[in-house]
Amino acid sequence: GTDSLGGGNQAVLPVSVPVTIGGNAVSVIGDSHSEDATTTGGSTSGGAGDVETDGTDSILGGNQAVLPVSAPVTIGGNAVSVIGDSHSEDATTTGGSTSGRSGYIETDGTDSILGGNQAVLPVSVPVTIGGNAVSGIGDSTSEDAATTGGTSGGLLGDVTTDGSDSILGGNQLIVPISLPVTIGGNAVSVIGDSTSTDAATTGGTSG
Repeated sequence: GTDSLGGGNQAVLPVSVPVTIGGNAVSVIGDSHSEDATTTGGSTSGGAGDVETDGTDSILGGNQAVLPVSAPVTIGGNAVSVIGDSHSEDATTTGGSTSGRSGYIETDGTDSILGGNQAVLPVSVPVTIGGNAVSGIGDSTSEDAATTGGTSGGLLGDVTTDGSDSILGGNQLIVPISLPVTIGGNAVSVIGDSTSTDAATTGGTSG
């Protein structure tokens, strides 16, 4: 932000929240059973890369807001019962993963007023839910469920702007959003019996 007034500022907030819940049995009234559950949580890699700004001789120019957010959530092999029996057996759940969320991000805004600003907001939220049995009233059973979560990668490449000698020029707003959601092999019962057997679910990919 050389020779600038309120220019060349940056806000880079990479957030990664992998949550893994697997093989749990919870019962209020009735029986809840989870057996041989294998759950592998999602992973994140490749955070924000190089982020560069200049804003030379500018007023409020060359600012950046880079907010990569990744929240892989994996839930597999759980049995939850309120009234009735809930059973989950041999659930194999593999969470989704994210990689390569951002590359080089650069702005200039030389000799500009409010120029060369960027707002880069890549968001990736792979959610994997598989092999769970949930019962409200009645029996719920999930057996031999194999669920593989989706993956996302390459959400953002090089982002460059200049805006030299400009007024309100060279601004960018880039909002790539990737939401792979995989749900498979689950049995949910409110009133009555619910059964899922030998479910094989593979999540999609995005890149």
